[in-house]
Amino acid sequence: MCGQVPVAGLNSQPEHIKQAVEGSLRRLKVNVIDLLYQHRVDPNVPIEDVAGAVKELIQQRKVKHFGLSEAGVQTIRRAHKVQPLTALQSEYSLWTRTLEKEVLGLRQQVVERLQLSRHLHRPHDAPEAALL
Repeated sequence: MCGQVPVAGLNSQPEHIKQAVEGSLRRLKVNVIDLLYQHRVDPNVPIEDVAGAVKELIQQRKVKHFGLSEAGVQTIRRAHKVQPLTALQSEYSLWTRTLEKEVLGLRQQVVERLQLSRHLHRPHDAPEAALL
């Protein structure tokens, strides 16, 4: 974290994510976590590193799906390139319409891709036009 100011309560370093998952599996007495969410984007860790850590956990069958909360469009796109997202969550406010213009359109693309990939049986078989 050289030159970066830590954000209170956030630590999305890949090693910390893996330790947190191991601890959760142990405490919950389960073998797999259905949905692993990053609830707040850590500005000190590239989202590609976070998605890469989650991808490894999915490959190890410790996690089934990956989701992001309160992430911007570019962050969502960058994460999705590394590990396809299953869930997106954002606070919705009637006071601002930014979410409608940016994130909801992107969510629709994700939903359409997931529906298409179900028909193809494997998400990575989706045609390039369906990818974010």
